[in-house]
Amino acid sequence: MSIPLTYSRRNTTARPVGPFDEQIELSITWPAAWNADAIIGSIEPTRGNWGIVTQSVEPSSDAVAQAAEPADSGLRLSRRIRIESRDLVPDALLALRRPLNELSSAACRTLLLRP
Repeated sequence: MSIPLTYSRRNTTARPVGPFDEQIELSITWPAAWNADAIIGSIEPTRGNWGIVTQSVEPSSDAVAQAAEPADSGLRLSRRIRIESRDLVPDALLALRRPLNELSSAACRTLLLRP
């Protein structure tokens, strides 16, 4: 299956390579003097009997101020894609379409920083 997933009607079962679980935990810190012009977006968790897709982005708790210096800025990204079935019935693929397309969009992948 290629991404982005199209919005055509599907009447048959889709068969990805197999079940998988991808989990990413990423913390990024940048100097306090820099500005974030674009921040990676979050998506609401989507669950089904096929698995889960979610991405959350929060300010990083690692970005703590030192006594005489301005605080660095940062974020923590957490992403999980878990597909538990080798075969995805049409309804499961319909539920997966939106979150997978969102994760592949620039809004959920772009962090733009400038000094």
